[in-house]
Amino acid sequence: MAIQIDVNNSYQYGLSSAQSAKKSKDSDTLKETRDRYKNADIFVEKEGTDYSSDKEFSIILSKEESKLLASKDPKDKKAQDALYKKIDEAIDQAKKLGEKLSDEEKYADVLKIGVKTNAAGITQLFAQGDDWEFTAASTDDLVSSLLKRSSHSTSEA
Repeated sequence: MAIQIDVNNSYQYGLSSAQSAKKSKDSDTLKETRDRYKNADIFVEKEGTDYSSDKEFSIILSKEESKLLASKDPKDKKAQDALYKKIDEAIDQAKKLGEKLSDEEKYADVLKIGVKTNAAGITQLFAQGDDWEFTAASTDDLVSSLLKRSSHSTSEA
């Protein structure tokens, strides 16, 4: 299972949301999850999908995660709660990262930021521009990489 939370900010952040047909198909099965995260678009990961969203966050779930969250089986409740906790934690991390980057003009070329959690539960933060991407285990490490990039770009100009 892999969770990805993307911060969608009107001036610099993007990614997320699958095509309308896919979104409406998943709407019924993920209704409870959509109700829980009203400030987010929730989508099932599909390779090659161009994501876009007008909500604050986008949550991209693996097929397995979407099936788990859609399950009505009481035996799945504990696993669902654990997954919701991971999503909540990832959203908190993404918010903190977004706040840290939104105060600085030097981050104007950052197009996407977010948090990815892979199947092993390892979390990485990411920032992407048009032709670059940085990942890091912590907000401070990511900001440090972005500052180095920014000072390097400025010294070349």
